[in-house]
Amino acid sequence: MAEEITQFTQDDLSEDDVMLLDTWDQIFLWVGKEANETERKEVIPTSLEYLRTDPGSRDPDTPVLLIKQGFEPLTFTGWFTGWDTSKWSEGNSYEEMKKEFGDEAQLPVNVQNDETKGENGQEEERVYDPHPLEDLIHKDASELPEGVDPAHKEKYLSDSDFQDTFELSTEEFGSLPVWKQLTLKKNKGLF
Repeated sequence: MAEEITQFTQDDLSEDDVMLLDTWDQIFLWVGKEANETERKEVIPTSLEYLRTDPGSRDPDTPVLLIKQGFEPLTFTGWFTGWDTSKWSEGNSYEEMKKEFGDEAQLPVNVQNDETKGENGQEEERVYDPHPLEDLIHKDASELPEGVDPAHKEKYLSDSDFQDTFELSTEEFGSLPVWKQLTLKKNKGLF
């Protein structure tokens, strides 16, 4: 369940939760140290769905940045009045924390660019079980088959359904700019 907080402070960031800060030009996903596995797993798809369904005329390429508790950069903390840098970082600055932890920190991460990367930062090949076009077209998230990512319905089409729907191969589609992919998906009822 999400609750909007308009007059927020650092104390509103709960260590056992995941929080979203929308600054219009960027979306920050702050992950508390004690957030449960379900929240950690769902934060990226939920935030991308949040961006996709925003009623404003939002740029679909708005950066969505993942921030871990204790590794908050100035681009995040600057939105808070009176940020206490020592609260979670034991008095170290963001730059000192990055230096101390090196690649382990990996923050902030733009999840729209890194969503296909695994734990080691290497590209992972993901296998999508194909579904019939009628199970995906003009369906919202609650109507989709279990396990289907509503932000990427096109990935669940068979190669022949994909070709028939978009009149492009998956490779040709993948080489298009994101805005053009989104336009095609909207026009075909797969957005």
